Amino acid sequence: MPNNILIILIFALSLPALSKPHNGADSNDTNTTQKSVAKKPIITSNKKTINKNIDDITKRLEELESTIEKGNIWTKVYSNYRTYKELKARQEKIRAKIFLLQSLKEPTEEQKRALEEYQVELHTNEGKLQLLKEFESDPFKKLIKPPDIKDAPKIGNPIAIISALSYIEQLKNDQMNYQHNFDTLKQTVKRLEREYYLIKTLLKYRPNSQKLKEKSKLVRDELDSLKPAIEIFKTSKK
Repeated sequence: MPNNILIILIFALSLPALSKPHNGADSNDTNTTQKSVAKKPIITSNKKTINKNIDDITKRLEELESTIEKGNIWTKVYSNYRTYKELKARQEKIRAKIFLLQSLKEPTEEQKRALEEYQVELHTNEGKLQLLKEFESDPFKKLIKPPDIKDAPKIGNPIAIISALSYIEQLKNDQMNYQHNFDTLKQTVKRLEREYYLIKTLLKYRPNSQKLKEKSKLVRDELDSLKPAIEIFKTSKK
């Protein structure tokens, strides 16, 4: 009997030792599962951060674009200049298509209609180009040119004083308009630079966006056209 009790005690004491490895395996499995679960929110968090950044930049870009003044003379002149260039390029393509269709010995009815349509478009575009002729080259010339200073009127009698005062007032107005053009130009370039930066930042998140690439080129072209005007202004103001 004492021997049986001893055997039972030894067996009971050995149970924790036998079950320990099993508990360790469960612990390791639990830790692995917890680590696996813990990783998922991190990935989701990164995606949320990226999407938030894209949304924030897009919103800032839209707000910036909405600040463009409808009466901004620089934007208006550049828009006309770009339209002229696009029409000119279109005319060259139309002429090439007309030449090709006219060279056909036996054109189909569809080709005849296409020829007529191209000829009408060519004539219409010629009229548009005539209206925009002043924007063919050096479109900002009028805005950059300093105001002409006419000879001051001679004051020989009391009535001539009125002419002198009008002359002085005209000088002030011309100078104010010239300064306003310069200030507006600087503001426009600054806005375009900011807009270009935001677009390039968005392209880092969406490198395959054709729309962003096209917008980036349009803004870059406008900047390249306007920036030299600032240097001309600075030179003329010295």
